[in-house]
Order: sequence, then structure tokens, then C-alpha cells
Amino acid sequence: MRYLILCFTIISLLACSVEEGSDGTNGVDGTNGTNGTNGTNGTNGTDGQPCTSTSNEDGSYTINCPNSDPITVTNGTDGTNGTNSSSGKIYFGNITTQRELNLLMDGAYSIILGDLDISFFEGSELDLSFLEHIEGSFRFANNPTLISLNLSSLTSVTGDFYVNNPALTSISLPVLASVGRSFDAGGDALTSVSLPLLASLGVGGVVDVRDHGALTTCEIPLIDDSRLPAICQ
Repeated sequence: MRYLILCFTIISLLACSVEEGSDGTNGVDGTNGTNGTNGTNGTNGTDGQPCTSTSNEDGSYTINCPNSDPITVTNGTDGTNGTNSSSGKIYFGNITTQRELNLLMDGAYSIILGDLDISFFEGSELDLSFLEHIEGSFRFANNPTLISLNLSSLTSVTGDFYVNNPALTSISLPVLASVGRSFDAGGDALTSVSLPLLASLGVGGVVDVRDHGALTTCEIPLIDDSRLPAICQ
């Protein structure tokens, strides 16, 4: 009987079918948290203290600022006014023709921004006493009838200065102080050269005065050059 019950139990177990269980449902999402509140603004800082200025008996001023050393300010002396040129007029461009020379003389230009190169002049006298500065070179050569050349106001030439005319007897430049390159003067009839203020030449520049036997006076006191004629040294 015991064996019979056992067999029936085993047969019952073998006859049972196994079914898969169904998936469980997803859980519900939690609710989002609330945003935090903004913080309160900070309080404004206190205003800084202004600087103060105190006038002194000598005309100066003392400036005092918080947390710094006092500063005393004195008025500087006024500079001297510059000298005015005779006209202050500027000629732009080179002068190489009689027409351009006429324009220069008619306008009495004191400054030339360019070269002045004259080898065509047919007169005996040329008055350029209004000319003060040449931003370029000055070349005045091979003008056979020229006897007198007036450059009494010329103070500076940034390029070369070259004068060589067969009938010119005198070269006088009383206020010429600087030549940007070299100074070269000569002529068969040249008897006098005067450069009392010439002291500055360009790098490698020289003063060359050619004596053709007529030179009797030569004044170049501020240039020390053994190559100059003995009369100029």
C-alpha cells in the first residue's frame, strides 16, 4: 500500500505542467523636486572719500587722497615762442626749369620740399633771400652769366649743396648751419667763401672748396678738415 501511494505521487508530479510567470509592471516615476529660491542681493559698498587740493603760497598745489601720500604740483615755466619764417610758404616738388624757378620767386616760398637744381639761369643776379630750408639738394652749376647769388636766409639743406659757376665771385651763407650730405663750392672766378655757422654735415659728408687760384677769403670756422684749402683752415 505504501508503495502504491508513492508511485501515485511520483506519477502526479510528472504529470504537472510548468508555465512561465508574466512580467511585473514598472513602478511609477517619482515627482520632480521644486527649484530653490534666489538668494538676496548684497548691500552696496560705502562711497570712497574724494581727493582734496590745497593751494600753497609759492603757487604750487598739494593734492591729498585717502590712503596715499600727498602730491605737490608746481606750474612749469612757459616755453619761448618759436621764430616765424619770413612767409611760412611751402613749395612742393622739384625745381628744375625756368618756369618752376619763376613760380618759386613769385611766391617767395621759404621752404622747398624737393630739389632745387638750376643749370639754365641766364641772368647775372639771382635773389633767393626768402629761402630758408630745402628738404632736398641744392645744385646751382654751369650758369655762365651768374655773378651774384643771394642766399642770406638759408639755414639748412637736407641733401647736398653744390655751387659751381664760372663767373660767380662770392658764396656767402651767413646763417647756413647744417647740410645733410656734402658741401661743394667752386668756380674760376670765386674769390670769397663765407660759412660762419656751418657746423653739421651728414654721415660721410665733407666740405669741398675748390680754389682755382682766385680765392682770397675763406671763412669756415666750425669745420675742421685738412682737405680744405689752407686759406680756409
